[in-house]
Amino acid sequence: MITAYVFSTLSAAQACQAPVDAALGYPSTGVNVGNGPWVNPPVVTETYAVPVQHPTLQLWAYPADSVTVPILSDPATAAALNLPAPTTLDATWTPAPSGP
Repeated sequence: MITAYVFSTLSAAQACQAPVDAALGYPSTGVNVGNGPWVNPPVVTETYAVPVQHPTLQLWAYPADSVTVPILSDPATAAALNLPAPTTLDATWTPAPSGP
């Protein structure tokens, strides 16, 4: 099962990217930082992870894993993002995003 932060807007889910990427030293232009959740490894990317949309609902998920949780759980960061508690994505997220 995949654990994620679930948001009702894409922009809220995308807001998680900046603090995670900053903490990891991204972006680094032209450096493949794929192999993070939901980022296609062969593609040169500049982010650790990207939000994915639920197949039928207006919900977006951003991974809650061993990399993102410590960064996003910082009290100031969590408050700024209005961060929901991580949740396990259920079967309605099929096809489920691939994990790390």
